[in-house]
Order: sequence, then structure tokens, then C-alpha cells
Amino acid sequence: MYKVISIRFFYSFLLFFIGICSACSSYRTLEVEILSPAKITLEREGKIGFLDRQISRAADTTFVLYSYQGISPAELSFLFFSGLQDAYRDIQKGDSIPELLAKTRTYLPARDTLPRPLSKGEVEKICEAYQLAYLISLEAYSYTINMDLLEVHNKYTIRLYSRYAEKPLDFVVLGEDLSAFLNDDYDFVTYIRDKAWETGFTYAHRIMPYWYPVKRRIYNGQKVLKIGDLFLQKNDVEEARKLWEAATQLSPGTALKAYINLAWLSENEGNFAAALEVLQKAQKLASAEKISSKDKTYLEEYIEILKKRIQEMQIIEKQMK
Repeated sequence: MYKVISIRFFYSFLLFFIGICSACSSYRTLEVEILSPAKITLEREGKIGFLDRQISRAADTTFVLYSYQGISPAELSFLFFSGLQDAYRDIQKGDSIPELLAKTRTYLPARDTLPRPLSKGEVEKICEAYQLAYLISLEAYSYTINMDLLEVHNKYTIRLYSRYAEKPLDFVVLGEDLSAFLNDDYDFVTYIRDKAWETGFTYAHRIMPYWYPVKRRIYNGQKVLKIGDLFLQKNDVEEARKLWEAATQLSPGTALKAYINLAWLSENEGNFAAALEVLQKAQKLASAEKISSKDKTYLEEYIEILKKRIQEMQIIEKQMK
């Protein structure tokens, strides 16, 4: 008898726990990519070129890397360029950046920490020869190696030139401590090569829009929201929209979630103004009904995200030209 009561109590508790969890997990999370503006807006149209000035620091220990097959000055430079090129093609859909090389490798004196920038005349001469408007210049790069301590640091110095400007438009030094990855779990050569590519890819995001992952919620805890989500998963957006529009006439809690779902449909279509308008209706509802929940917190965050996206799209449209 004791066992029977215990089993019944266990299953009753289990069903109650499942019900609580279902109520808590009333949405699924979408992982999507959205377009973000570059940090620098290029003011004129025209081709972009890449220049490796082939400048090395005389006092660094980069030469230690060259004893490994697959890592050489030419290969590290090309990998940086490949990352830059891949990021550019993601946006320009097939266009490419021409690669230019200085004729000979030169060495930066130990007393100098940075290469001198190219003069306006030098930039104009290169841009005219290759019909360029802008020049991404890998000024210098180095790896500081301490094999006894298993320490590796990299440093890439990059400038962006315009044939129309007196001074460089951008200057940045990208570097990081790679020491933590130098162990038996990583292939040393592959890791260094991957990092060179990644550095070029990272710099590209300073001068061109790029895709990055974000998360959005689709609420599906109530029956009508769930059915709408099933239609959405089958790519039947209009049926999902009809159901969620109808759900805005139900209880305040359900209506709030339906508005958020509808906002995502508009955002996904690129209609950010419509998405924001829907969320503002939900905001008024939450205020009138005194709704206070994690869903309302997400609603407020979503509104700020959309306001930012509207501002960013104005910048992106200019940058995409």
C-alpha cells in the first residue's frame, strides 16, 4: 500500500513539474543572422585594394615560425588577405579585392614601433595604377615567440587609405595572446594559420557591413500560439500571421506574446517600422493591464533592439552603395 501511494505521489508530482516547466518554457529561441553596419563609412564609391607593404620588425621573433611548413611571410600575408576577401565577398556577392605587394621586404628599425604612413602622393600613384578608390594596407605584422615559456603574441598593424584624403582614414593594431592555445589539444601550424585568416576577416568588419548572430523568441505556450508556430515552421507565414493577429484579441498575457511573434514576422521581412509599431501596441497593453513578467522585460529589450536596427539600417544603406 505504501509503495502504491508513493508511486501515485511520484507521478502526480512529475505531472505537476512538467506543467510548471511547460509554462516556463513557453517559447522557442530562433538563432538568426542580421546585418550590422561597419565602424567606418566610405564616403565615395570605388574599388578597394589590398597592399602588403612587406615590412617586418627587425627585433621580433617571427622568424621562429618560418621553420614550420605552412607558415611563411607570404603565407601569413595571403591568409590575412583571404579572410579580408571572404568577408568582402559575403557582402558584395562575388566581387573581389585585388592583392598588391611591395617589391621587396624591408625591416623596421628596432627604435621605430610603427611604419610611417604612405604619403598622399604614394597612395594616389598606387590607386591610379590599379583604378582604386581605397587601399587597405597591411603595414606590418609580427609574432613574439617564447618557446621556453610557451608564449606567443601576434600583432597586425593596418591602415586604410583613400586616394582623396590627405591622411589615412583608419589605423588599428589587432593582436592577442595566443599562448593558451599552444598545447597538445591544438595543431600549432593550423592554429596560427587560422588566426591570420581570422584577423583579416575581423578587420573587414571595420569598413563593410557584416552578418552576426542574434536570438529572437517565438512564443508557443498557448494553443493558438503553438498552432501559429507550427505553420511558421512549415514556412506558411501568412497562416501564422492570421492566427497570431487573432490571438491579440485574447487574454492580455496571450495577446502580449502574439504581438511579439508578429513583430518578428515584420522584422524578418525587413519592415522594422511595422515591427516597432506592433511592439508599441504590446507596450501599451502591458501598461494598461499592469503586466509585469519576464515577457514584458523581453518586450522592452526588443523595442530598444528595433530602434537601434532602424538607425543602423540608414547607415547600412549608405555603406552598401
